[in-house]
Amino acid sequence: MKAKAMFYEYTLLVPFNTPKASPKVVEALVEPGILTYAELSFPPGPHQLVHVAVVEGDFQIIPRNRESDVAADDYDVPTRPNYPLKRGHNLLKLKGWSPGTTYQHEIKIRLTVMPEEEADPLAIVRDFVSVLKRLLGV
Repeated sequence: MKAKAMFYEYTLLVPFNTPKASPKVVEALVEPGILTYAELSFPPGPHQLVHVAVVEGDFQIIPRNRESDVAADDYDVPTRPNYPLKRGHNLLKLKGWSPGTTYQHEIKIRLTVMPEEEADPLAIVRDFVSVLKRLLGV
């Protein structure tokens, strides 16, 4: 039976006036595979004062540039990170902060992880070629 896409939804509840140095963190343990889609859903009200980043280990996946973050108001921010998540490296940290705010905010984060062979059908061919090269000593 062929593996299918796995969908996840998390709620990041960011308390009011949360400093960037001490963000609210929600851990998202997902299946190994390829993170093919992520959506950060900002409700009306944050006025771009609530900031979010998605991190795996020391690497910031969303947004890719580490010095930045995602902030919006009444907007769903779709991304297609195409980021491989190997076993042992499949715990994502969803981080949020909100300096200067007076209310808590609830950000929904939706993730889609696809099996590697489904997200990248050529992966099987590359693996086969790699094994063949090792057997041939190339």
